[in-house]
Amino acid sequence: MSPSSADEYVALVTGRDAIKMLCERASYKRENTMKYQIWYMKPSFLRGVVGSSPDLNNLSATHVHLKDIEADNHEDALSRMRAENWSPNGEALDLLQSKGLQHTTMTIGDVLVDESDAIYLVTGIGFSLLPKHGEPHR
Repeated sequence: MSPSSADEYVALVTGRDAIKMLCERASYKRENTMKYQIWYMKPSFLRGVVGSSPDLNNLSATHVHLKDIEADNHEDALSRMRAENWSPNGEALDLLQSKGLQHTTMTIGDVLVDESDAIYLVTGIGFSLLPKHGEPHR
């Protein structure tokens, strides 16, 4: 083999190994993610009842189900819902307006619901697990 052929072979093997590693990591990532429902508080809830918890039996009275996402954990979900990550060029504006929402970045007062129907309120220092009441929320 000429040096250039050997270099091409090494690059090909290295490329294949890299693709294999990426596929394995992607597969690992998918197995360890959780689905979250993202609920943003309605502007009226923000103005009228700052500091109080939403009614878990009627979450749609104070919040709007915005979308579902997959994330590694609560913090990852919060990060994915920052405007610069999910709507860096205003892609979400139509969706937000169609749902009557006025904020793009997930913020204090918004809610995550995980696959087990555990409900987490975004707070100033992280998340607060809210006590369950009644049926699954959607």
